[in-house]
Amino acid sequence: MREQHSEIVENGFSLIEILIAVAILSIVCLGIMALMPNGYKQITNAGRTATMDHIGQMQLDYLRSIPITHNDLTAGHHPTSPSPYVNWPMPNGSADKFSVYWYVQNYTPLTNARIVNVYVGYDTYNANGTAKTTGAITQKTKIFTTVITQ
Repeated sequence: MREQHSEIVENGFSLIEILIAVAILSIVCLGIMALMPNGYKQITNAGRTATMDHIGQMQLDYLRSIPITHNDLTAGHHPTSPSPYVNWPMPNGSADKFSVYWYVQNYTPLTNARIVNVYVGYDTYNANGTAKTTGAITQKTKIFTTVITQ
């Protein structure tokens, strides 16, 4: 009988082997969990960038659809006040702070042509409308340029 009992013990796992396996599994899990916050930040930033692209394209589509004599296509700086995108609704229900303005220049090689630069920003303005200079960790700005002719 003693031989059978020692055979059973030799075929199973010892407590030390199980503890080593659990320790290795814990280290691997902790390594994967350490990547989670950074991945979430990258996903959030990608979503904001995609929203900024969408806002910029919508503004360009609007500017291309109006007559060249419209006030929004006169030379100079054109802020949207208040910006229609300040409380742009996000899929998760939050309201992020996007802003848009455009700068128009006459394009002299062609008659009735304008160069338009559309600036779309995220978290670039304070609640009172002044530009943020500090404390805005997530500030982003994208520029879209087009030539409009008629």
